[in-house]
Amino acid sequence: MVVPRVNRYLERMTSTLSTSSASCSTGASFASRSTDVSPSPVTASHSTDASPSPVTASRSSLRKKALVAAAILAAFSAYSLWVIDGYGYTGFLSLAAREPWGLQMLLDLVLACSFAMGWMVQDARKHSIRTWPFLIATLFLGSVGLLGYVVWRGFTTSGATRATSATA
Repeated sequence: MVVPRVNRYLERMTSTLSTSSASCSTGASFASRSTDVSPSPVTASHSTDASPSPVTASRSSLRKKALVAAAILAAFSAYSLWVIDGYGYTGFLSLAAREPWGLQMLLDLVLACSFAMGWMVQDARKHSIRTWPFLIATLFLGSVGLLGYVVWRGFTTSGATRATSATA
């Protein structure tokens, strides 16, 4: 029951990131959504470069998502370090051994991280991002590695798009 939800979440995240990066690099998705291209009198009389272009708006959206992921990463990492300080790095294993719910949550985390790592490898290949640091971090730190990839992906895509847009 959890696996289909994780798959749907990962598909939504992948499509959001892919749509954002595709529209950043080409701007085609914004052009295809527009149905009326004739300028209105208000637009024609006030045409300035003050409004952001579709590429800039999409890049900004991707960067905002990366900033949100970075904030979650910082908060979750701080909490994880506090728990590790109190119970040790392998403290969760004793909980999983004595409590069925603890074992269920551990297995659920392993399954979710496994699916997410598969998504991460595919997404990184599309965008020429090295995944080994994030895979190792995910193996040892769980969600911290995944959040780190999402943050890195958000900022590296923005930077690569900016360089591509400037040369075009």
